[in-house]
Amino acid sequence: MISSFTYLFRDMPRKYRIYHPCECQSGPLRIVDAETLHYLRNVVRIRTGDQLTLFGKGSMEWIGRVQAMDSEGIVVDIQETNIPLTEPSVRIHLGVAAGKGYKLDEVVEMTTALGVTSILPFIANYSVTERRNPDRLDRLKKIAISACRQSGRVQVPQIESVSESLQVLLKHQAWPLLLFADERGGIDLVDFSIQAGAENFKEAALFIGPEGGWSDMERELLKGQGGIPVHLGPRILRMELAASMAVMLLERLLGRIHPAKPGCMSPSEATP
Repeated sequence: MISSFTYLFRDMPRKYRIYHPCECQSGPLRIVDAETLHYLRNVVRIRTGDQLTLFGKGSMEWIGRVQAMDSEGIVVDIQETNIPLTEPSVRIHLGVAAGKGYKLDEVVEMTTALGVTSILPFIANYSVTERRNPDRLDRLKKIAISACRQSGRVQVPQIESVSESLQVLLKHQAWPLLLFADERGGIDLVDFSIQAGAENFKEAALFIGPEGGWSDMERELLKGQGGIPVHLGPRILRMELAASMAVMLLERLLGRIHPAKPGCMSPSEATP
């Protein structure tokens, strides 16, 4: 009996999502990107008839079924589109101090799934970092794409190269609302959202410092840009945990997360 059920489920069509940053049309679409083909063929072992959802261009995703596979690519029959409400309508730009090892990787993975718009890494005065890796940015972008694929997001956050300092990063930036987590204390994030009417903001920047804390000069730089210090509670958190917690709280408190998904439509009915 167990073998029969195993055989039954093995032959059922499966569902996968892939990053495809191009608009699609109704009908056959050939996928030829080498990395995408490797993922579909060797990682998930996709089969004819499986459902494939393509995302990465605007707020839409395109849904189809695998029609054919050959040595040159995979053909997907695009049948419908969907506009999922997995993107928060508030835009959160996360400034985060680069750390040693895989800390920045974890920040990108977790905060991408939580809905950040962009990630702006920088080297803080008290950062403990490794030698610069020219391939680091490509790796971080791949991590963000993977997090979008898993979480159901359709818009991959923009990830900038690591800035040499907080001063360099802030030099050409301006946001309607700038918050920075400070271990020395500040306004409780919940109280701030109530007192300042933060639900009216549709864009905000949130800065997380290194585990060694902000220097006095960096605090003054942030305050000089209109930055407001906030705290996340009485405990000292690791950088990757603080970033994820702060992003989640800010999104919830701004009240900008949509509750449900709309239905699907054919590509001819969709409005890009």
